[in-house]
Amino acid sequence: MDKDEVTVETRGRGVLSLFYKKINIPSRRGISLVELLVVLVVSSVLVTGIFNLLGRQRRLSKVQRLRADIESVAQITFFIIGRDIRRAGSNPAGALGYDVGAGIPLAQAEPQKLEILADLDGDGAVTSGTDEDITYEFVDDPDSPDGVKDQIRRQSGNQLVIENVKNFDLCYQLNSSAWDCNPSDTALIRKVRVRLEVGTGLNDPETNEEKTKEIEMNILLRNFR
Repeated sequence: MDKDEVTVETRGRGVLSLFYKKINIPSRRGISLVELLVVLVVSSVLVTGIFNLLGRQRRLSKVQRLRADIESVAQITFFIIGRDIRRAGSNPAGALGYDVGAGIPLAQAEPQKLEILADLDGDGAVTSGTDEDITYEFVDDPDSPDGVKDQIRRQSGNQLVIENVKNFDLCYQLNSSAWDCNPSDTALIRKVRVRLEVGTGLNDPETNEEKTKEIEMNILLRNFR
């Protein structure tokens, strides 16, 4: 290689060096260990944050499903109980010695137990073991009793209405408008107040406590004046 060629090559390298500096093309020296560690730490933080966010979203979604389940079950329970209470006392044919059209009083009216009588088919009789003689009662699970009441059962056929019940209270409004939760004369009852607190049977992942729902409803006995 002659002198002129060496000069051209040297100048060429100088021009290229200036070119790289002006456009900030990174050098080919590679990534240092410190830079690599920084990248790994930042990536780990980002990944951890994403997983935490996704986990929280899943927990919130589960909580919302639990609340929706409680609401649905409680509303269905109130529909069933309310339907039976509203038609209590139906007496189109003078059943049980009462005058035709006169309401048949509740057979039992206690704070956690209610027995409803009605002549639904109009044959002049109230048949036990059918929907004409229904008892609602707050009881311990008969299949696995633990001494704690947690079910409402409908005793026209010993049917389970709802479980995971935390509290079930009944109170009665008399024809005088006064409330009595254990009235001595059920013929005076005109309205039933039902209070229900029900849980899901599962712990809320946010609080590690069981979510519950409380509902209250006043139900008029239509067949009493």
